[in-house]
Amino acid sequence: MADAASGAGDSVDKRKEDAGAEEQEEEEPRKPTGEQGKEAAAMAAMAGDDSADGVEVDKAKIDEVMQSLNTKLADKAKSESLRAKVLSAVTVSAEDIALVADATELDAKQAEAALREAAGSAEVALARLAGVAVDGSHTG
Repeated sequence: MADAASGAGDSVDKRKEDAGAEEQEEEEPRKPTGEQGKEAAAMAAMAGDDSADGVEVDKAKIDEVMQSLNTKLADKAKSESLRAKVLSAVTVSAEDIALVADATELDAKQAEAALREAAGSAEVALARLAGVAVDGSHTG
């Protein structure tokens, strides 16, 4: 009979364990606290409806600003293209390129660009590269 009593006790214990497991499953999961709580709240806010946070987007205004930026970029590109065309029309001599390159330790391409910026004048190019204005005063 001890075995029967023991078996009955085992089944009662088993039922208690099952009931305890069900109670644990029914409990709400614990909400994170501290830094984890802040992170969880931030993630929940990001996952929510965008209009719920009070931010409204004016599509017409965005389109207007984008159009303005595109116009400015196109104007800048046009200006740079015109400047490159004007500079490429400046005649520079091979001797002046060599002179500026040797005096400044620039390569030939950089020396040529400096000469073109100075309208082909080696004196003006060297003065600008040295940080001195043509009249003798400093440019920087």
